[in-house]
Amino acid sequence: MIMFFILILFIAIGFSIFALFFTDSVHSPIAWVSLIVALLCIYSLASKFATMSEQPKAIDVYRGKTELRVTYEGKIPVDSCVIYKRK
Repeated sequence: MIMFFILILFIAIGFSIFALFFTDSVHSPIAWVSLIVALLCIYSLASKFATMSEQPKAIDVYRGKTELRVTYEGKIPVDSCVIYKRK
């Protein structure tokens, strides 16, 4: 998925560079549209990386990346939390 975003980013930047440097005028609409598309791709890629987080998943307990801690009152479990092990 990340590779797809990076590929789209490189295509947009390449198209933007092509349109800006190989058109007759900097004021041509195709140059500005391609620049806007490239900037939108950069923004979407940056926001995708910003929203990705290291949240534990259920399979991480099995893989040993997390541990489950249960709080008991007497013999009754009252609360549980997942502790993510950092390397």
